[in-house]
Order: sequence, then structure tokens, then C-alpha cells
Amino acid sequence: MRPISWLVSLSLALFGLVLLPVAVHAATETVLVLDNSGSMITESRSSEGRIPPADPDRLAILGTLVLQQVQDPADRLHILNFDEDAPYVRTLPGQPSAIREMLYDAPTLFRGVLGEARRILSASSADRRLLIFLTDGLPSDENFSMDEAARLLGLDTPPVPFDIVIFGLAADAKVARAQKDFLSSLTGSDGDLVTVADPGALVTGFTDAYAAQLGSRPETGVLKPGGSYTVDVGKYVTEVLVISASSDRAGPYQAEVRRDSKTIPEVSSGDNGCSAPYNSPSNPRLCKPPFHHYRVWKADNNPKKESRWTLSVDGSAKSDVAFGFILRYELAAELVGPPSKVRVGEPFEAVGRITWRGKTFDAEDFFRSDGFEAVAVFEGREVPLVRRPDSSFAVSLTAAQLGGQSLSIVFRNRWMRLRADTTVMVEGYLPLDLSVAPVDFGAWRGDGRAIEECRPLVISGNNAGRVPLDVVANAVPEGAALTLAGLDFAPGDVASVPPGGAPVPLCVRSVRCCDAFTGAEVALSVRGQDPHYHSGAVAVPVQVDVAAAGFYRCWTWVIWTALGVLGLLVILVGLIRPKDFMADQRLKVAGSERKLTRASAMVLREQPGGRRGFYRNATVGLDAQGTPVGARSKAWLRLTAGGGGEIAVASGGTLEVRDRRTRKWEPVNTDAGPAILRRRVEYRVADLYFRIE
Repeated sequence: MRPISWLVSLSLALFGLVLLPVAVHAATETVLVLDNSGSMITESRSSEGRIPPADPDRLAILGTLVLQQVQDPADRLHILNFDEDAPYVRTLPGQPSAIREMLYDAPTLFRGVLGEARRILSASSADRRLLIFLTDGLPSDENFSMDEAARLLGLDTPPVPFDIVIFGLAADAKVARAQKDFLSSLTGSDGDLVTVADPGALVTGFTDAYAAQLGSRPETGVLKPGGSYTVDVGKYVTEVLVISASSDRAGPYQAEVRRDSKTIPEVSSGDNGCSAPYNSPSNPRLCKPPFHHYRVWKADNNPKKESRWTLSVDGSAKSDVAFGFILRYELAAELVGPPSKVRVGEPFEAVGRITWRGKTFDAEDFFRSDGFEAVAVFEGREVPLVRRPDSSFAVSLTAAQLGGQSLSIVFRNRWMRLRADTTVMVEGYLPLDLSVAPVDFGAWRGDGRAIEECRPLVISGNNAGRVPLDVVANAVPEGAALTLAGLDFAPGDVASVPPGGAPVPLCVRSVRCCDAFTGAEVALSVRGQDPHYHSGAVAVPVQVDVAAAGFYRCWTWVIWTALGVLGLLVILVGLIRPKDFMADQRLKVAGSERKLTRASAMVLREQPGGRRGFYRNATVGLDAQGTPVGARSKAWLRLTAGGGGEIAVASGGTLEVRDRRTRKWEPVNTDAGPAILRRRVEYRVADLYFRIE
């Protein structure tokens, strides 16, 4: 499918969304501000380069013409332009010819149009009031600020009695960012700003933004020549609007709308042609045919049964056709309660409902779809409403501020926003006389672990269950800790008590190895949340007696754990540290050098003491004749295993080693301890010769 230009999308969005305020039985007052600056239709330049026109095909004009055709008899539409001369606002006549020939001849002077728009809408008695602002630029007014713009619309003194939707048109990304910074200050808390930068997001983005405020469900799309689109319309829809427009300047096209099998007559068709003698080198075809064409259908729908609506485009159409279905629900929001006067700190019930033709709306599928939710807005807080069996919605609120307080009930989903407002007069303070029952936690001695005792905190007295209360932790002694309703409660903390006067769990905990403390050192108080009640705070009588933990009692588990670890280490070292002879280490022993050569080698591991023991290295003892003996204390020669295969030797006589080069016997120095034997080297002690193989 060929992509639609973003300006065509803008037109369709304007068609679908501007039309949303029209209601079957409720009058609508709409102020439409159309930017008539030259940059809407011609290229402009700035210090940063070329800026393309925002609306080169004048699709805003096409949208305005369509809006006129679908107005109900009681609706009123005011079209405002910028003007270069005081009072800097121009009212565009409502005749189609005057709209088509609108001149793009003024700078974007915001003061005039904003002030006039507010004057018209604030004075209106219509059931629904809407300001639509379509602009491509920033203000040209001298010394004009965002704060002044907000004051001109009355945004500084809410609630604003009309809805606001602003379209910021910009094909240039830098212009779009500057627009957003300024125009976002003009929407108010419930309005919308739609910055036009992505063609694919225009129809859905604009449609959703307006439908959420105006209570109509839109469906949009694009059809190729010969294509069709069907919408299943459920119950409670009282009217269906169908708008279509050619995506290119391709001349008229044929299309029809059918409800079930019946053809719906067309309300209007036309184009946005003009004859003004514009001379724009950057847009030479501005007023030259062909133009964008549109067709509009509008018909009542039986709200008691479902129907199927189909839009079909004739195969002879010369371009794609963009369309929008608008399913109009005759829904309204209504506040059933609360009382007109309440007392501060006193809960009251707010009840709201959605009505359809004066009756409570109770469509179960409606409440379960499209992200439906209901909330109350009171004293700056948004609180969810709970649906009741009769399909009304209720919530319990408590006033915390004196004077007239705004209360709103809002019903909303993906495409709808219904609101009902009232003012609740909040009077005086309730008398509050508090009494707190003593809290006895008992007595215990501190331990090497935390010990906790919990008791209910019982608060009574006049209005104790109606006025919101706080518990204040003024002081907590060393070695103690408090929790209130399961949360830690340190000195200086303030915790809210659940309304209704129900007991709250209060716990005192002696920390591990605590010092002694008593209830006299625990300072808690109860007071009303509002500062008005703070002077009437009452102390919480706390009874507890905790003795200090002695050294052994405090550190018992640490001491025994340390001893256990130490004992385990002793055992592990005794098992792991001793060294063993290597499996291939053998010893030859003889009474002479000649006999040593022929002597049989004995494996050290297989001799008495040849394997390591608990905290004992493997040690083989020999007597003076070279015979292995078991008792190492009686041995003439002792061989002890060391790390890395080393063997240390200790003897009862002088140890000598034979020098391989000189073949002479030389004494081995053992003053520093046992000598380390080398393999295949001959040693002797007196008449005992030996060698490690």
C-alpha cells in the first residue's frame, strides 16, 4: 500500500476527532482555532535552514468543512484566526466559501485567540465545550510566556470548564521539540497535546486523544480502490458517523455505507478547493485542481440491538481512501453523593454512576473491556472506585482540609472520559478525647538472641474511631527496638493508625546482648493526625522490665561455636598435616660398605612406623645392627618423612657421607637439626652403612 502523506493523515484525524464532541441530544460549543500563518502552506526559512510547509494541501480546511456538515442543529462552532491588528483575533465566517478562501496572512499572535476562546467557552451554557487549537508555530507575541498563555485559558484557577486539545504541526523535528515545550503548558491537567511528526501515528494518536475526553469510540484506517471495511456496532450506540477522504489530490470518488443490508444516504460530499490568487513558488499547485474530496454519512442507530456497518470504496477511485467510523454513545457521568457538608476527619461516601438516557448504565462487557476504570479525585488524590451490584461506583473518603473541596468522579477507558464534579464543604474539627490502655509486655532477661513480646495497642475515647490518628515514637532506650503493625518504629517515627479504632499490634524487642531497660524509658504518644490535635497527644503507658544479659549468657553460642571450630581445626590438622614416605622410597642397610652393595632394599612404608599417624610423620627406627625397631625412642637411627619426598635422619652417633668425587668419608653437620638424605648416596653412623634408593 502506498504510504499516505502526513497531511492527509492529519486531515482524517481532524475529521474523526473534531467531530467527536457532537452528541445526539446534548448541545456542543466548539471553538476551533485555525492557524492562518503563511508557514502553513508555504516553505519558510530560518537561521537553521529550510522548514517545509505544515499543511501544503490545506487539509485543515477540509476537516473544518466536514465538521460543519455533521453538526447537530443545537451545536455551535466558532472558527478563530490570528490577526495582525488589535484585538489580534479574527472570526472566520461560517459559510463554506469563506472557509475555503481563508487567507494565510497573519503572524501567530496567541494572545487574541486564547483570550477570545476562553471568553466564548466560559460564557457558554452548552453541555459540552471544547477548544481545538491547530497550529504549526510558536507565538509571535512580544514578551509572551507560557505562564501568560496558561492564565489566558484559566489554567491557573482550575477546574477549567472546557476540554482542550492542541495539535502541534511540524514536519521539522527541531520545530516539533520547541512546540512541545510551549504548547504542553496549554493543555491543562485533562487536555492533550499531539505533536505531529510521524505520519503513521496521526490517525490513531489524534483519535485516541480526543475520544478519551469526548466519549465516542473511533475506528480508522485506509482502503484501496474496491476495498471495504466493516464495523460491528454493539448496543447503546445511538449514532454512527462515517467520514472518508481521498489520500491524494485525485478528484472525486464513489463510496457507499450500508447498515446490515440497507444503504445509508450520504449527508454531504465536497472538496477543499480554493480560488485565492496565492503566488507561492514553493507550493504552485495550492489552488489548482484536482483537490482532496470527502464524503460524510451520519445516521441514527438502534441502541437496543447490534448492527453491522460497512464502508465500500468503488474500484474506479483514483487514490486510496482514508476513513473514520465514530460510534457515539449517549453516556454521562453523575454524582449520586456525597452530602454537601462534611466534617474534617469524618469519613463520607461518594457514589457515582454512568447513565444512559437517564438510567444507570450496567453493560457488563463494557466495564470489562478497553481498560475501563473509575476513580474519585478529592483533595488532589486519585482513589479507585468500587463497582457495586447495582452498577453504581462508591468509595469512602475522609476530608483533611477545611473549606470547599472539589470532588470529581471520572469514568474512563481507552477512548472515553466522562466526568462529574461537585464541591464538598468541609467544616470544623471533631472533638477528640483520647485514652490508651496500658500495654504490659512483662519481664525477661536479655539473651544472646533477640527476644520479642507483642501486645495490642488499644485506643479509645470520643471520636477515636473517626478522626485519623498517629502514633509517635518519642524515645526508645538502648538495647530495645519497637515495631508497630509489623513495621520498625524508631525514635522520631510517626505511624498512622488504621481508622475505626481497631487494636494495632505493638511489639517490644530486646536486641542481642541488650542492656537493661524498663517501660519508663519507652516514650510513645497518640494524637490526631491534623496539627490541630497535636496539643492533645496522650502518652502510651508501657510496662516492661528487661534485665541486662551477662557475658556468658550473651556470648554462649559464640564461645561454644569458637571452641567447636578450634577443635575441628585441631583434628583436621592432626589428620592432614603429617607426612608419609613415598611409595617408591626404599632403604639399604649393612654392616660394611662392601655388604651395602649386595644388601636387599626394604620399603620404608612397610616397616614399623613407616606410615604417618595423628600429628605424627612417618618415622622408621633402626638399631645399631640396622634392624627396624618399633619404639623410636630406642632407635640408633631414625628416618622421618618430610614434605616433597624429603627424608630427615637423626642418629645417636656422628653421621658421615661419602664424597663421590674423592671417595672419602666426611661428617654431616647436624647442629641445626636433622640432615636431609639424598638418594643413592652412601651414609654411615659408626659401623652402620645405609643408602636411600
